[in-house]
Amino acid sequence: MKKRKITQAEFESFPVINEKRQCPAYCDYSEIKTFGGGCSFGGGCSFGEGCFFGGKKCSIKNPILRINYIGSRNDGVTFYNTDDGIYVQCGCFFNTILEFQGAVIRKHNNTIHEKTYMLAIEMAKLKFEIK
Repeated sequence: MKKRKITQAEFESFPVINEKRQCPAYCDYSEIKTFGGGCSFGGGCSFGEGCFFGGKKCSIKNPILRINYIGSRNDGVTFYNTDDGIYVQCGCFFNTILEFQGAVIRKHNNTIHEKTYMLAIEMAKLKFEIK
């Protein structure tokens, strides 16, 4: 089954329920330049070969790691294993894992949130086999 390609404008028109954008399943999101915070993908979504996030191509091997119910907002953090290294989406934040680590330290220094985010960072590095 050929997936329908979603444009940025179409993506931005999807309804938002409980602060989560409702994205239909079985669609091609490769044209989307920014997902923003609060996306919820339906069943059957695949982030394998040829998947892009923020203009970064995901690695075929272990493309993503999602950890839910973490941080001060009790939300999720997603790590993307791209050809240019690990990128992180957390709320409105989308940047490298190193930039994310710095942002966590600045915002959550010496709190339980800093500790859990740092553990998530280490988990992503282990999953993606980054030294």
